[in-house]
Amino acid sequence: MIRKRPSKVNGVRYQATIRANGETVNKTFAKRCEARKWEEYMRVRCAELSQSDFDNPYADTTLVNFCNEWFEKSASLTKAASSLIRDQGIIRQHVQPFFGNKLLGEVSVRDADAWMRWLVKSQSLSFNSANRCRAMMTKVYADALRWGAVTSNPVASARPFRLDKKLPRYWSEPEVRQFLSFVQEERPELYLGFCLALCTGARKGELRGIRWSDIDFTRARISICRTYCFASKAMKQTTKGKAERIVPMNELLKAALLDERRSQGEVRLDSEVLLSFPWGVPTKLLTSLCRRAGVKTLCLHGMRHTFASNLVMAGVPIYTVSKILGHSDVKTTEIYAHLRPEHFDGVTNALNFGTNQKLSDGVVPLRRGFSG
Repeated sequence: MIRKRPSKVNGVRYQATIRANGETVNKTFAKRCEARKWEEYMRVRCAELSQSDFDNPYADTTLVNFCNEWFEKSASLTKAASSLIRDQGIIRQHVQPFFGNKLLGEVSVRDADAWMRWLVKSQSLSFNSANRCRAMMTKVYADALRWGAVTSNPVASARPFRLDKKLPRYWSEPEVRQFLSFVQEERPELYLGFCLALCTGARKGELRGIRWSDIDFTRARISICRTYCFASKAMKQTTKGKAERIVPMNELLKAALLDERRSQGEVRLDSEVLLSFPWGVPTKLLTSLCRRAGVKTLCLHGMRHTFASNLVMAGVPIYTVSKILGHSDVKTTEIYAHLRPEHFDGVTNALNFGTNQKLSDGVVPLRRGFSG
């Protein structure tokens, strides 16, 4: 409502009146058009606030407190124990010291950008680690947006750091044979475990979850359907991708498994564990084995990269490799695409600069320096 009011200074003033959150707000202007613009702006703003701050149970919630509630309501139901421990460490070490008691809805894009710079300069995090922190907080605000706690996601608008693309480390076929031959002679009790990792490309927890009942010697297949969580020390009856997958067995792995089956006899074939192998292989032990075998140092996950890299170099389609590895998105597997033997072969043949091409009839080539 706009009312005309007398004024001792200017003769007349225009008073705009609105009601917001049960209270009356008045403001006077020299011109009626200014009062009308303010009134329209405040009506729109009040409509937005009525959906956010006024009826929002998280209006007075700090960012850190909301993160703790998010862990209880959402993250604990979907994330693995190791991921929860990592994310809680991010909140404790890298979020709370910067944002302190700042409210959830008060964080702006500028604050998120400043936080990213602070992670690198003050916390000495790498670009990759800072981006991981950003990804986690982006998920927090995405759920806050879905729950109606905020009206925007400021962390998602913050720019991530640009990373140098590093190719995964892997062994070539000669290096694999050299390493397995050394382990078979020097540490035969570890041979089957490393052979299983190199010939299936399964994750460490998935390797720990393989049972004899998951192996089909007739069809030469292994079913990957469980994973072991080393953080909670519990076996989960699903994989990271939430789906069972089949991995073909090559002759090397099949022979090694048959030898192990004969050595164990019928006593342990019904066991929940395929073999007693230290899947949490100490880094020092694996580094020592690599050095003594004369191959470059890899971690246990590097054997998964070795499996995928050699499959791609052998000409197996990327989509097939993705399914064997259990990637939910084929884009994750595309880091190995450069290894395909035909990936770049012959592509420059599309450029024909006329070295072996005959000139068309009637076309005379121009000599350098010639002017018409």
